[in-house]
Amino acid sequence: MNSLLRIIGEPFYYLIDFFAPKYCLVCDDLINNENQIQNLTFICKSCFYSLNSAPNSEVILDRLFENYHPDDISITNVFSLYKLHEQNFLQIIHHLKYHKLWKIGYEFGLLLGEKIAKNSDTRYDGVVAVPIHIAKKRERGYNQSDFIAKGVSEKLNIPNYSKFVRRQKYTLSQTLLSAQERKINIQGAYKIPTNSSKAFQNKVILIVDDVFTTGSTINHLGNELLNCGAKQIDCATLGVA
Repeated sequence: MNSLLRIIGEPFYYLIDFFAPKYCLVCDDLINNENQIQNLTFICKSCFYSLNSAPNSEVILDRLFENYHPDDISITNVFSLYKLHEQNFLQIIHHLKYHKLWKIGYEFGLLLGEKIAKNSDTRYDGVVAVPIHIAKKRERGYNQSDFIAKGVSEKLNIPNYSKFVRRQKYTLSQTLLSAQERKINIQGAYKIPTNSSKAFQNKVILIVDDVFTTGSTINHLGNELLNCGAKQIDCATLGVA
């Protein structure tokens, strides 16, 4: 069977490209064998290599220290792929969040997991996607962070604990809020049922989300997980605003 797939594989994929061609979400060029990055179906090679890498963990964590007392910070390390202010990357995130292109999250999640594996010696026990309220999920149809977490957990070969955490409070969008307003807005947003809290005891957990802005959302969720007995909380995002 595998031999047969190898024989028909290339012509088969040429047929797929012919009847359902893929175009780069950034420049709108046709994506083909020559300009495609392996395992990425939505961005051409040229646009991919134009994306600006995110700063290191220490630089990103400084944002938390600007807004929180050190005793209130739950995050130890941050991993991120790209700078969000890069216009090309903004377009990609917009398609991920608002145009149902969830596959972007999964494929970039694999890349994010690969970066973590290369840059960290920490052995994570599981990942948690930042949840969204059921009303927002019903409106959007999905939680983009679930797909990012799926890619990360697959690449790192660790379980996904997202089902143990839920968003119980429908909050205002954090986008236009100040750092202080974000802290207030997110208070009490997450709920970890008592019978689920034992899943996090003595665990090293990686919180996964699409974007790190001030870190309020991730830090609040991290504190909830620490209160459940987690040993360490790190986070990973696709972009840094």
